[in-house]
Amino acid sequence: MPERAAEPMLASDDTSSQDTRGQSAGPQDAREKLLADAAALLSHENLGADFLAAYYRLVAPEDLTAAGPERLAMTAAHHAALGATRPQGRPIVSVRPADGASLTGAGTVVDLVTDDMPYLVDSVTMALNRHAADVRLNVHPMLAVRRDVAGASHRLAPGSAPAARGGPPARPRPPPPPAPPPPAARSPSRGSMSS
Repeated sequence: MPERAAEPMLASDDTSSQDTRGQSAGPQDAREKLLADAAALLSHENLGADFLAAYYRLVAPEDLTAAGPERLAMTAAHHAALGATRPQGRPIVSVRPADGASLTGAGTVVDLVTDDMPYLVDSVTMALNRHAADVRLNVHPMLAVRRDVAGASHRLAPGSAPAARGGPPARPRPPPPPAPPPPAARSPSRGSMSS
């Protein structure tokens, strides 16, 4: 039954391209378009669509849409520039005014570039909360980056880009250590107490 009398009723197998009702771009399509638009803005910085897809892979499509391609490009470019050179094992922290490079339009942005470690995001968030900071959005890109001996980044490691498309994590976790062997059977010895 048509919703309005003026609308034609379409058969369920009608594949006519004339009717666009209910056909809207899905969240994944909108995400890809936003990232492509942002990548076009970054063409001069050698940061492409693969970098942006990996960088924003854990961010909800709604947050990306609200930010728009300009802010997406500026935020990722600033963070990439911060991490362009980082000595091994040393974190880099930047607390800066947003100046347009913020997905939410917040006044202050905290950028952190460091090695991956357990509870890092939780620890930083708790420290900010302790200082009554209003955390509006947490963007947590996990990128495997190839660096030279001096710490200069050269490119994303091969595992980073496929992770942006829902593949395995950028850097697989090592398997857990084997369980310790069961204790050897004890025989009572002199001077030991048994109950």
